[in-house]
Amino acid sequence: VHFGTPCSSVSRALGPHLKRSKEHPLGLGDHAKTDSKVKNGNEFVRFTAFVCRLLSLLGKRWSIENPAGSLLWDTPYIHKLYDIDSCYLVKFGQCAYNTSILNELIKKPARLRNNLAMLR
Repeated sequence: VHFGTPCSSVSRALGPHLKRSKEHPLGLGDHAKTDSKVKNGNEFVRFTAFVCRLLSLLGKRWSIENPAGSLLWDTPYIHKLYDIDSCYLVKFGQCAYNTSILNELIKKPARLRNNLAMLR
């Protein structure tokens, strides 16, 4: 099962609208309790991690993809996956077609956390 958990509230690309930090990946201040985008994002991440743990217990394969700089990777829910045997991290660039922003080529770095040995 592959999870492309929405990064709309866990992205560092939100700039001045950032409502999370590496130190507070579940939300800065009251955002975790009062901001619906942050609450929904937390619920997506929690659910994703829960299902991945369940799949591991059932001997099934799973993967999670998100941008490399996403704060998803800093949440306690995802950190709990790190103690699963055979849990791997793959770092890669998603742009194979010379995508550019303001005429500067980007690689769009991403991470894939998974329990598939072939994707180490």
